[in-house]
Amino acid sequence: MTLLEASNLLEKLRAETRAQHDALHVHPLLAPLNRPDVTHDQYRDALTAFDAFIAPWRLAAPFPRPKAYPTRPSSTSCTATIRAARSRRTRPRP
Repeated sequence: MTLLEASNLLEKLRAETRAQHDALHVHPLLAPLNRPDVTHDQYRDALTAFDAFIAPWRLAAPFPRPKAYPTRPSSTSCTATIRAARSRRTRPRP
């Protein structure tokens, strides 16, 4: 696939999924992430939902992981963040 073909494919994907993408901005689970008063619990719940969706894909990846990256940094970071968020005691924001 050429760079131009990949670019065209990306533009088509964006156009075809625009409605679903826009709906995420108003979804009750995700909308608080766009506000400055997002709570720790709201952030944790959104990350947990993302992880539940992404984890099966991550585990079923059809390609080998390079030796330098035994796990994908972004998924590892997400999992670590969720683990930390679950263990943190919830406190009201000042």
